[in-house]
Amino acid sequence: MTLKKVIEEILDTEREGRNRVEEARKQAREMVVSAESEAAKLRQEAHEAALVEAKTLLDNAEAEARKEKEKMLNVSGEATASLMSRTPDEIARIAETLFHHILGQEP
Repeated sequence: MTLKKVIEEILDTEREGRNRVEEARKQAREMVVSAESEAAKLRQEAHEAALVEAKTLLDNAEAEARKEKEKMLNVSGEATASLMSRTPDEIARIAETLFHHILGQEP
């Protein structure tokens, strides 16, 4: 084998090595881009899932608040009806008891 052939083989081997390194870099960049894309997609899905969960919690809280409001209106209506059926003296005694209770005193 001549010196020229040996040098050509060395240069060919070096070129092949550089080509392999460049191909490996290219594949690594593609893998990074793919991983970043997948991560972005997963972040978006997680964000959307969190929004759906928050919306569900809000809807449930609103429904519970409506139920509580309805209960309070029913209690208020019952209390009003109860007072309407009382005599003025009974209402005065109830008011006095409430007043003393609020002040923390015995009637």
